[in-house]
Amino acid sequence: MSSALRSFLYLDATLVAEFLSQLEGGVYSEEESRARTRSGKDIGGEAGAGIGPAKLGFKAGRASGQEDETARTIQQTPESAFARLFAWLEESGDLRYVEAFDDDGWESQRRSEILEAGVTVSVSTLAKLASLAEQVGPLLQLVETFGGETVDAKAAEAIQGFRLLGGVTDKVPVVARLVGSPKYKFIAPLSRQHLRVDPGEVDGEATMLLKLQRKLQRGDKYTLLDSIAGLSALPRAKRREMERSMKNDKDFPDAVIGPPAAVVTPIAIYR
Repeated sequence: MSSALRSFLYLDATLVAEFLSQLEGGVYSEEESRARTRSGKDIGGEAGAGIGPAKLGFKAGRASGQEDETARTIQQTPESAFARLFAWLEESGDLRYVEAFDDDGWESQRRSEILEAGVTVSVSTLAKLASLAEQVGPLLQLVETFGGETVDAKAAEAIQGFRLLGGVTDKVPVVARLVGSPKYKFIAPLSRQHLRVDPGEVDGEATMLLKLQRKLQRGDKYTLLDSIAGLSALPRAKRREMERSMKNDKDFPDAVIGPPAAVVTPIAIYR
């Protein structure tokens, strides 16, 4: 088992439990551990019989002391479950650490492979703004309630818009680039309920455990709209119109992602 200690930014405990139940043939929430210790000393004597220099001797004795047993119940946690899963993957040879690819290495990756990758994580600007609006909105309302300055109408409308957009989906769009070869990208929508920190704190270098879903092929593209489940109900013509209007700029550098990139299932992000 890997002895690395991890500080989790994201941990999908539900997915970890699903994988473990398949590997271990079930799930358990706690286990009992017992330890025995013995203390005391030997009490013995010596006797002999014989004639002249030849003598037959023997020793006899008995143990004097006590044996103590300590029992404890260990409650399993999401972190301990992750450690068990990680150990399974390491021991089975199904896990590989990567922080760089060349073209041949990238092409050799197949669906459902699990990787531990050294990456630079970029959280979508849209997700950051939605998170900020969620925090600022109630505060501004409180200020107005107590006679503070009224928020500019356009600013209030923008804040409300971002709050509503954040509520449309429970996913936080993230793009993770390999540290050693950033042209290779992982598109990893994070579930908000499994985040351990504010979305903005996920930004930066980290390690991601992921399961590969599919690689984008030539001509494919992945946009921010793909991470918003509610928009899939829009008419196709309207959706295509929205996609055509999307482009990368300094404010939204990852609005449109093309190959080489892969859509992945993030299991955990840690430092």
